[in-house]
Amino acid sequence: MFAAFMWYWFIQQIILGVSLGNNPAPNVVTMVLWLFFGIAFPVFMFRVLKLVTEVREEGIYIRFFSFSI
Repeated sequence: MFAAFMWYWFIQQIILGVSLGNNPAPNVVTMVLWLFFGIAFPVFMFRVLKLVTEVREEGIYIRFFSFSI
């Protein structure tokens, strides 16, 4: 949801030239935040993190990569 807002903010301010709010952020700040929260963070979430659930006779095993449970 936050990534969608970042894309909306980027399109409005950088592409269309319509600033958001009474005290808009500079274009450089908008681009840096968009690169991190609009592109890098979602790619990290979908590519790096992985949830594996196994059901065995002994029980249910859950592994969350890059973290182990």
